[in-house]
Amino acid sequence: MAVAPAHSRRSRVDQYVYEIVQSSSLPVVDVSHSIKTRLLGPKVTKRWDALAKRGTVFFTLSYNLALLSMPINLHIPSEIGRWLSLLSAFMSLPGCLAFLLSLRIDVLRAILWSYDVWFFSVVNFLTMVGLAAYVSDLRISLITMMWFGQQLGILVDANLTMFRKYLVPSTVGMLLCITVFGLVQLDLISDSYPAVFTFNNHIYSLADVVANGCVTLAALLCRNVYRRSVALKNKAGNRSAVHCMNYQCPVKLQSISSRRMCHRASVLPQLSLRTIEITKPTQTTMYYIRSEERFDARKVLWGYQNPHLMWTRLARISLFAFTILTATITIIAYMNGIIADTDEPAVLFVLSAIGSFVFYGIFLSLSHPTLLKRICFSFEFAFVSLQLTLAHLLVCDVFFWDHRSLVAMAAWVWIHWVLTLDAFMPLARQRMGFRQWFAIPVVAAFAGGQSVYLMKLMFAKNWRVNDRVIYQGKLFGHYVEIRVMSFLFTRVTILIFWSLRFLWKVWKRREDELIVLNGRVAYDYYRAAPPPPKRSSRREQRSSRRRSKLSDLPIPRFSRRVQHMKTPSVTAGPRVLTIRNRT
Repeated sequence: MAVAPAHSRRSRVDQYVYEIVQSSSLPVVDVSHSIKTRLLGPKVTKRWDALAKRGTVFFTLSYNLALLSMPINLHIPSEIGRWLSLLSAFMSLPGCLAFLLSLRIDVLRAILWSYDVWFFSVVNFLTMVGLAAYVSDLRISLITMMWFGQQLGILVDANLTMFRKYLVPSTVGMLLCITVFGLVQLDLISDSYPAVFTFNNHIYSLADVVANGCVTLAALLCRNVYRRSVALKNKAGNRSAVHCMNYQCPVKLQSISSRRMCHRASVLPQLSLRTIEITKPTQTTMYYIRSEERFDARKVLWGYQNPHLMWTRLARISLFAFTILTATITIIAYMNGIIADTDEPAVLFVLSAIGSFVFYGIFLSLSHPTLLKRICFSFEFAFVSLQLTLAHLLVCDVFFWDHRSLVAMAAWVWIHWVLTLDAFMPLARQRMGFRQWFAIPVVAAFAGGQSVYLMKLMFAKNWRVNDRVIYQGKLFGHYVEIRVMSFLFTRVTILIFWSLRFLWKVWKRREDELIVLNGRVAYDYYRAAPPPPKRSSRREQRSSRRRSKLSDLPIPRFSRRVQHMKTPSVTAGPRVLTIRNRT
């Protein structure tokens, strides 16, 4: 009986084992180009570096104390809080200036294209503008410095000096956002002007917008603290590596066998490209932090699948027809429930919910369990899923939990199917005949449905909805009222932006690239090489030749007593050599 060689058996197994690899090239950055080198001259930059090195403790301490004093300045009487806020703003200015001047221009140019950077920048700006309108006095100066500090924290990937020092300011900023959220919700800010807007007899408060923005910023800072702590633990092998927290790269699933086959063809072009692009010792290429996880595509949530057994054409057509039918029923039910404002016929809403759960269950059973777990524990999935769950629960409550709420459940299932598509591995896609662009109509319909729902919340007349009070009572002696509509308005607005983001990612990314999962990126920081020595003048050359001639003269011997004395000093004149013993 013939036995196949071990390497052939291993190659057959490796074609079903996948790993997450980088799918596109990363930019080359020059870490020596910073804002201070562009704005300041070499001499001023050198003096500033010396001053910043001596005043690091002062800058950090003054900045953190200024942030910690912000809740106190907002709570105490405004006659005192205004001037204390102005003083705290001046205290935080040196730290913010040192952070700003240390930003690397090339890295800053690269991370500004990241969605996380500009999304949280917009949230930070709108939150601080709302908080400034909430107080409307000199305390705006401290709020401005808080916005500036939070924005610099969003751009922390471009700062090389804050890799280890970022944990304390980010933790302080996270606690500050939570404290401001409590002050706004409990109405503990003195002399505030809580603006209230009314759309279609529904009350929307500026305090709710500020509070939700503070919660979003606190979630961002919590994620950055976790990522930075993990990066510090994994940095022992490479002390010069700077791990990015907001900037990530697209990744894909690649089989082990294909990586071995194309290793020689893929490494050589990268090396030649690197030698062409990197022309300075201060330039470095951002690189993907490789994960050691391996995923066997034959393993799925319900067991193992046979890689040689493909789905029949009848099975594929049946699943495709079932998907189209379920999506059509869901859209019709949505139009009846949202646009026509009716929950009849009830069977339409029930079929939309049941069909959506069955469809998602089929794909979920064919997903890889380890990859699905990794997706569920990623920040992007957890953040978006939490927003989706809260928004759809509020929608069900607004609809009195009648038949229209079943459409909200169906929409929740469909968008979660898109969020977990990365766990649907290439082997299962090949067996089923699935393509990634199938998710484009789902995301587009979800974004359009959220936009229509938001417009109807604001402008529709006589819409049968329930603006229920979630909480009403006194906390710390202050009356607090939290309504469904104001909380739902901010959630739906955030979901529209994230839906458009997923629509762009599904549209632009290739078939083998992942949607939710991204790769961690780092770059090495090497200090600039010392400048070449200056050319000596003729006078210095003559003096060096004279010293070399004097060194060739014989030195007289001394007695043992003189040798135990201090070393004599030699002074060279133009003609006479004199030796003086210092006693």
